[in-house]
Amino acid sequence: MLASVQMSLIAAISLVAVALPAIQREFGLDELQLTLVTAGYGLAFSGPLILGGRLGDFFGARRTFAAGMALFGLASVAGAFSAGFFPLLAARFGQGVGAALAAPAALTLASALFADPDQRRRALAVWGGLSASGAVAGQLLSGFLVAWLGWRWVFAPPAAAALLSLAATPGLMPRVSRAAPPHLDIPGSLLVTSGLSALTYGLLALSGESRPPSAWAVAALGAVLIAAFLSVEARAPYGGEHRGAQGHSLPGRLQRL
Repeated sequence: MLASVQMSLIAAISLVAVALPAIQREFGLDELQLTLVTAGYGLAFSGPLILGGRLGDFFGARRTFAAGMALFGLASVAGAFSAGFFPLLAARFGQGVGAALAAPAALTLASALFADPDQRRRALAVWGGLSASGAVAGQLLSGFLVAWLGWRWVFAPPAAAALLSLAATPGLMPRVSRAAPPHLDIPGSLLVTSGLSALTYGLLALSGESRPPSAWAVAALGAVLIAAFLSVEARAPYGGEHRGAQGHSLPGRLQRL
């Protein structure tokens, strides 16, 4: 089941690609707005991803996974019923945030399912390969749904995947023992989330034909925030090699790189 979840989270990136012309005709969107609809999911996914992993450490992988998939599913339903550009964009961002919560927790749960190191390594190798498969599957499924049912139906598979995963979580997902850190690294989490979001948005805006001057400023701000995050994490006292010994966002070995 976790494999299908991984494919669903990745497929959601490309599910709207084929639907963009239909969305543009219905809502009258310009090029930048279309870019944001396409990239909104990845933008919201990449920014809070580290924070999602830390929340999984703090609240438990299974609980964080369920919360992330619930948000992912609700946002998918909202996307299907969007009445305009801003509700659709908010739904795409909601999908991304939900995926950022669910993906690290799902990886933790997948690792816990395999006690044997060799089996775990093979499972994680398959897990990584599902990313490419999910992207291709998303485009193929999107083309079929748009051609036969309409663009709003591209949000049905993510919603269905979320519903099935939530129904199966109590019986199939393992309970992962956790040692909760004394606190969440709020400054580090805010810096890395805002920094990655700003940098990703700036680079996406610069990849288009218009390349607004503000995109350079946003990208530069993102780089500064990420540098500040690395500086804060490097200078913070760390209590051990285990992730989260003092609630930091980065493990001790990465802090020393």
